[in-house]
Amino acid sequence: MQIGPILAWVIWAVPVIAICQSVPDDAVAARTAFAAGKYSEAAKLYEEALASHPHSAPLQSDLGLAYQMEGDHARAIRSYLAALRLEDLPHTRELLAIERCRLRQYQAVTPLLSQIAHHLSKDDALLPVLSPCYLETDDALDALRVGQTLMLSSTVPPDQVLIYRSHASMKASNFFIGQLSKTSDGAPYIQYLKTARDSGSADARSGFPSALAHSSYLRSDLTLDEGLALFPKHSGDSALLYMLSVLSGEQAMQSIVECQQKYPDSPWLAQFQAQMFAAQGQYQEAKTIYTQLLASNPELPDLRHDAAMLYRSQGEWDRALALFQAGLAADPTDDRAVAGISESLIQLGNYTEAAAFLAPRFSSSPAPLWAALDLSLAYQKLEKYPVAIGVLTRAEQAFPQAKQIHFRLMRLYALTGQTDLAQKENALFAKATHP
Repeated sequence: MQIGPILAWVIWAVPVIAICQSVPDDAVAARTAFAAGKYSEAAKLYEEALASHPHSAPLQSDLGLAYQMEGDHARAIRSYLAALRLEDLPHTRELLAIERCRLRQYQAVTPLLSQIAHHLSKDDALLPVLSPCYLETDDALDALRVGQTLMLSSTVPPDQVLIYRSHASMKASNFFIGQLSKTSDGAPYIQYLKTARDSGSADARSGFPSALAHSSYLRSDLTLDEGLALFPKHSGDSALLYMLSVLSGEQAMQSIVECQQKYPDSPWLAQFQAQMFAAQGQYQEAKTIYTQLLASNPELPDLRHDAAMLYRSQGEWDRALALFQAGLAADPTDDRAVAGISESLIQLGNYTEAAAFLAPRFSSSPAPLWAALDLSLAYQKLEKYPVAIGVLTRAEQAFPQAKQIHFRLMRLYALTGQTDLAQKENALFAKATHP
C-alpha cells in the first residue's frame, strides 16, 4: 500500500490535535520526532506520555501510527484497537483498516470497511490508500460506493480512478449475477447474459423488456445509481438483479473506454490490459506489457505479484522467483511473496535454499499448512528425514484433519523403517476430512 497519503494526513493533523487538546510535553516531543521521521523515538515518547495519560485515545492512535511507520504492524494494530476502545476516532478506524488490509486480514477488516463506506468523503486523504482493500473483500457494493466517491475526488489521478471504477463495477456485476442465480425465476435472465457473452456482444439488454414487464417499478432508462437505491428493498427481485448486473457491467466497460480515450498512455490502463490478456490466455501479450511496466512503473500495486503469477502459470520458475523476491523486498509483510518464493525454490530443486528461507520464518510461530509441507519436502529431498518428520508432527497438531500431512508422515515413517507409526498415519489419513 502507498504510505504517502498517510504521511500527508499526519502532517496536516498533528498541529490540529496539538492546538485542540492539552497534551503532555512527551507528546509534543513525540510529534516533533515523528515529523522528523524518527519513528522509533516518537513511539518511545508516546509510550511515556501514555504512562501519565492512559485514557487518551488520540495518544494511543498517534502511538499506533508511529509503530505503523516503523513497520511494527502488530503493535500498530494493538494501539489502534486500544484507541478505538476509548473513543470512536474515524481516522483511527481507517488507519486500523489499512493495517489489517496490509496484512490481508480480510475477514477482520470487512466490518471496518463497511462502517467507513457509509461515511465516505471525497476529501478524505486516506481513502486512496484504503480503496484497494475494497476490491479484495466480499462487499461489492461498498467497492462501488468507494469508486463513485473517488470520481469526485481530486486526490487520485483520474486514470487510476477510472480503472478502479471499472474493477469495482465488474465486481458488482458479478455479485448481482451471483444473487440472480439464487432466485427461483432468474434462469431466463441468466440466459440473456450468457447469450450476450457467447456472441461477444457488449449489449446484454435483450432481456430488459421482460424485466420491465416483470416489475412495474422499473424503467427502461433506469440508471445504475437509481437501481442501487432500489436494491435494499428489492434485493430478491430477479428483474432488478438482472438490470443491475447489466448496468454495472456497462459502467465497467464505459470506464475503460473513457480511460483509453482520455489517457491512452496510462500505466493503470496498461496494467488492466495485461490482466485481461492473462485472463484470456494471451500470455505473450501480457508478458510484454508486464515487462514494460516493471521497467517504467514498478510501484503499481500488485504489479510484481501479477507478473510473477503469470510466469508461475507458465512454469517459468526462475522469472517467477525473481519477481516474488522483488515483491517481498518491497513489502516484507507480503505473505503471498513468501509462499511464491518457497514454491519456486521447491520447483527449481533448490531445497537447501528453500529450507534456509522457510525455517527461520516459522521457528517461533506455527507455520501455515503450505509452509509446513514445503519445508518438510525440502528436508526430505535433502535426506534429513528426522527433521522433516519433526516439521510434520508439529503441523499435525495444528492441522489434525489434513490428509496431506498424514500421507507425508506415512511415507516418511515407511521410508525410515518405522512401520507401526506408518500404519498409524495410514489410519489417520483414512479418517481425515480435509485434503
